[in-house]
Parts: sequence; structure tokens; C-alpha cells
Amino acid sequence: MATYESVLSVEGLEAGYGESPVNRGVSFSVRSAEVVGLLGANGAGKTTLLNVISGFIKPTAGSVTFERTSLIGRRPDQVAGLGVIQVSQFMDLFLDMSVEDNLRLGATCALGRVENGRGALDAVFNSFPRLAERRGQKVGTLSGGERRMVAIGRSMMGHPKLLLLDEPSGGLSPQFVAEIGTICGRLKEQGATMLIVEQNFDLVFKVADRILIMREGEIVYDETAAATREKFSDHELARFVYL
Repeated sequence: MATYESVLSVEGLEAGYGESPVNRGVSFSVRSAEVVGLLGANGAGKTTLLNVISGFIKPTAGSVTFERTSLIGRRPDQVAGLGVIQVSQFMDLFLDMSVEDNLRLGATCALGRVENGRGALDAVFNSFPRLAERRGQKVGTLSGGERRMVAIGRSMMGHPKLLLLDEPSGGLSPQFVAEIGTICGRLKEQGATMLIVEQNFDLVFKVADRILIMREGEIVYDETAAATREKFSDHELARFVYL
């Protein structure tokens, strides 16, 4: 249940690569215990936005604050240490290491902020029974859907205050898309605060409280998920996401 206290605030954000601007005047907020879905076509600037929030890209203008602390100029590890944790669409896992070892690495981002250990690992295995069965297996031998579970589970080891999910269903079979949707729903029930970048709008609408739509680097729409469902047909939503 949302408390409606903003934890993330983005104002007038401008960012890009070299001389090529990608994000243009982006402004929005995410409230505590709120799930926000960010929709948009490939190249709209969604991943760039997450990378700015996470500290991988330095913006050219604007502000990003989390719990009244500026994230501008902070390294990715410092941002993660504050509780803002991103699950990249590329997952960035260590394929020659076991599932358990990959998960344990996720606890390091929270050192000095929360107590980590066996309890966190047990909680992840309870949420992902499939990973518990494969805890000693090398990640490189897992399916794409299982690797995505490892990536999300690793982020949970850091006890995120804000979870940034970049295309969690990308490239997965319908079976695993459904499982990822169930996992996101479970996190929502636990009170997680999430910003989910997705093109699968069916998955987004199952968990999101609010919808943002990005086009050509700008936020062009910001409304509740319920109002968005009433306003747009599936065909119209598909145009926003794929065109």
C-alpha cells in the first residue's frame, strides 16, 4: 500500500552520449511503496534514464535526488549503497560462478547500511525455489529465465529501497514472462518500491500503480495505471511501445 511520500525525484534531466542528447527535460517522481511502469519504444531513452539514476551516466543538466540526497556525481557503488539498485537487461552475472555465489555478491552493495547474511539468502531461496534447487550450479548453465531470476534475486540480497528493473521480461519465453510477473507481484505485496522499464505492457499493468510513457527522450504521459487502462486500447498502447 503506497504511503505517497516521494523517495525519488527527477527534475529537468538532460543526458546523452557525447554530443547526442537522449533524455530531454525529464521530470517525474516515485513514491514510497509505489510501482511505476515506464513504457516506450526502443531508443526512447528509458535505459539511459535508469543509467543516469544509477550513476553510470553523468547528466548534463537537471537533478536526481533519492530520499533528499543528490545522486548526481555519485559512483554506481555509492548509489547502490544508498539503496538504489538496478537490474540491468544484460544481467551482468558471473557465468562461471555458482548461483549462490552470484547471489552473495549482491549483499556487498548494502555493506554499512543493513545487516546481511544467511537470512537474506534464505529469503531469496524462499522467493525463488528454482534457484534453491540450483544453488551450486554454474549460472552459465542456466536458462535465460533462470538467469533473470538470479539477477533479481541478487538485487534483493542488497535490500533495495528502490529497485530499478530494466526489461525484466526481455527475450524470455511466455512461461518465464509469467513467472517474472509473479515475482514482481510478490515484491509489490511486500511493499517494494519499483521503477520498471518494459515493453510488455501486460506485465506492467499487473503490478504498476502509475504509468509513464517516454517518447524521443521525453516523458509525455504520467497517470495512474487504472486511468491509463481506461484511456488507451491495447492497440494504442502498442503504438506507444513499439513505434
